[in-house]
Amino acid sequence: MKERRGAARLDISTDVELDLPGREHPLLGMTINISHSGVYFETSYFMDEGTKLPMIIRLPLDDSGDVWPFTQEGIVVRCEPPMEEPSQESYKVACFFFDIDEENRDKMDAYVHERIADE
Repeated sequence: MKERRGAARLDISTDVELDLPGREHPLLGMTINISHSGVYFETSYFMDEGTKLPMIIRLPLDDSGDVWPFTQEGIVVRCEPPMEEPSQESYKVACFFFDIDEENRDKMDAYVHERIADE
């Protein structure tokens, strides 16, 4: 299968805080991978395609425990499985970074490429 994504992806497992519309408190998820154009994460909540989703992704900067709280709005482009199921314990969600400014895009691109080079 040909890779359709143009952005380099970094496999990383770190916390993501999700501000789902209609919820009083943020939801938590765990990233699977990230790029300058989006994030793929796992959460216990189903999300409809097209949902705008403010998020904070806590990206580790080094082994000291310092993090970069990357704050961005995303839009859900895929949720697996594609329908909410009562027996489903977790969902994998692909989010495109919506209206990302150039500075954040460049910082994320540098973050991803630096860590890929270190692998």
